[in-house]
Amino acid sequence: MERMHENEVYARKHFTQSDNGDTGTAATEPYIGPRYGKAAEISDTDHLEEDDLVCTFCKSYCYLSRVVCSKTKKTMCLLHAGHFECCDAPESERYSGNNGEHTLFFKMTDAELDATVRKVVDKANIPETWAAKVDSELDDNAKPSLKHLRTLLAEGEKIQYDLPQLPDLRRFVEKCNEWVEEATVYITRKQQERRKSTKFGRKGNSKAADIEEREKELRKVENIINLLAKAEQISFDCPEFHTLQERADNIKQFQRDAVDALDNIRAKTTSDFEELVERGKEFHVDMPEIEQLERLLKRLRWDDQAKAKRPSSDNYEQNSTLSDIEEFIQEGLAIGVPESNSDILFFREHKAQGELWEQKALELMNVEQVHYQQLDALSRQAITLPVNAETLARVDSILKKQREVQDRIISLYERSKETDFRKRPMYKEVRDVMTTLEELQSKPTGTIDLEKEQKRHEDWMRKGKKLFGKANAPLHILAQHMEIVNERNLACFDLRDTPRGPVEPSSRANSPSADTQVERMTDGSSSSRDVFCVCRRPEAGMMIECELCHEWYHGKCLKIARGKVKEDD
Repeated sequence: MERMHENEVYARKHFTQSDNGDTGTAATEPYIGPRYGKAAEISDTDHLEEDDLVCTFCKSYCYLSRVVCSKTKKTMCLLHAGHFECCDAPESERYSGNNGEHTLFFKMTDAELDATVRKVVDKANIPETWAAKVDSELDDNAKPSLKHLRTLLAEGEKIQYDLPQLPDLRRFVEKCNEWVEEATVYITRKQQERRKSTKFGRKGNSKAADIEEREKELRKVENIINLLAKAEQISFDCPEFHTLQERADNIKQFQRDAVDALDNIRAKTTSDFEELVERGKEFHVDMPEIEQLERLLKRLRWDDQAKAKRPSSDNYEQNSTLSDIEEFIQEGLAIGVPESNSDILFFREHKAQGELWEQKALELMNVEQVHYQQLDALSRQAITLPVNAETLARVDSILKKQREVQDRIISLYERSKETDFRKRPMYKEVRDVMTTLEELQSKPTGTIDLEKEQKRHEDWMRKGKKLFGKANAPLHILAQHMEIVNERNLACFDLRDTPRGPVEPSSRANSPSADTQVERMTDGSSSSRDVFCVCRRPEAGMMIECELCHEWYHGKCLKIARGKVKEDD
């Protein structure tokens, strides 16, 4: 390709410029006359026949450049154009083309020709260039970069040429990729949540066992060390290698820190061990140091809880229930706290006191006559002991009712001493409190004084019943009866009720005697109230007329029953 380019460049220079050298023609003397001075025409040869591109003299192929005679339509190469007598034109005319009968044609310009040749040469040199890159990467770096090797492999696979180094490079890169995939599992993996379920079939159990086995294998620290050694053996470089190496270094540092912490437990706090355990769990690998730290951390947390659960040194208060203390003791025994541990002994004694309190509280609440003073003492004592929350709630409920009733009793008694009777309590309020006391089966402070006031009030009501003729009626209807008496008094002493003559009730016909009727009407008063009887109330029920005064009376007011009165009467 480069030789062809040199020949083409020489031919173009020979035809357009004077040259005293050998032209390769049969001329005895070189042509020294005028040369072709016009710019060559750029012509595409795709539309021409193959014969139109063959030199008439030497029969060579004139693809890139040619001279065409317009008279004879003959084509000449640049080496023989002008020298060959294609027509009757003189030699100077054939070289210079001044008469326009001889035209110079180029397929492309010199610059385009140079660029095209350079592209072809560069493409032809791609295999050698690629091989040189591979050699350079392997020779210059003891641990070649996997990224660069992958790039070279991709470039080599695109080259349509047999590359001797390509198969070896492919095998090496594939081996490195396998290592990277295995290392990535340890770099990016996170601890999987182990789901516990009893509803697995045989297939489910087998699958779960396989997953558990694989998880256990991936959690081995030795696998990371072996991977790093394998990378050193393969001898290549990649970011995953440095990340895994840093992870391995951090694991070793953690193991050293864990050993130091386990050897100096008293120099560390619980929070220090918690941070150390969390730091170890971030690696997601199994290490004996983590198990030792977790056991120690459980014990330290239990000891801290034991201090927090002990009663306060100021007022001996505590907030644990019986079940809490029992669970706490069992938790301590489960993590290896010895039976002789001072905290275990203390909380067992504490639990025994709470159980004794529980027994006393149930006994007091189940007796027929509740002793509230002892129950109140137990309630105050419950602050310092672990007790059952339900039992304590029952005790507090009983005491709350008793205190509420006692407060009401004191309030009623104080109000009963008011000089203004309107501010004194109602009798119903006192009866409700007494009913509540019967349910509580107790007599709080002030109950006797209130009973005396109730008895005094009831004696007064009995006097009132006797006064108004209701001696056998219940005490609570005295107010209703007094309202009726008051209503009747208002009717009897109404000032509008002036004297008048006898008047028959509206339900009866007038008397047969007209004179008597007139007399009765004339003797009456101008009172507009149609009332009768000594009670001075309107007609109601059976009415009886007096034969002497002709006034009508209620049978009820006269204490005469309807059955004792005959129709003729």
